Amino acid sequence: MAADNRGIVLGPGEGDVIPVRDTQFVYKASGQATGGAFELFEYTEPPGGRGPDPHVHRTHDEAFYILDGEMEFTMAGERIEAPAGSFVLVPKGVPHSFGNPGSVPARFLGIVSPPGLRDMFRERAEEAARIGGELSAEARIEIGKRHDQHPV
Repeated sequence: MAADNRGIVLGPGEGDVIPVRDTQFVYKASGQATGGAFELFEYTEPPGGRGPDPHVHRTHDEAFYILDGEMEFTMAGERIEAPAGSFVLVPKGVPHSFGNPGSVPARFLGIVSPPGLRDMFRERAEEAARIGGELSAEARIEIGKRHDQHPV
């Protein structure tokens, strides 16, 4: 997924696919491809999916644009409903989590700036594959801390 002066063009479903539980991240642009400016991914949260536990990033801003379905975010203790077409910006230092309260999959684009969370998801996926199953909460937290995702 390296970029050059011609840019990046990817079709539906194309990108750097990282499996997560019963879904996957599809990274459309890596930090390397954007010269360290940001990374962009597509993600589908299954119906009733909880997403990550509440956490904070000390150095990363995260943005979410909901494409399909409905997401529910918690930011600094406030519950936010985000139907398709919604945009949510989570500045660094703000505790947050998200999930899909609906009965249909919810799909969104995520932007992380500066880049760095892709490496966390990749490391978690590789460790899950190595052990042949789901990671423990402790393992997810430990890997997350190495990549600026801290539980709150």
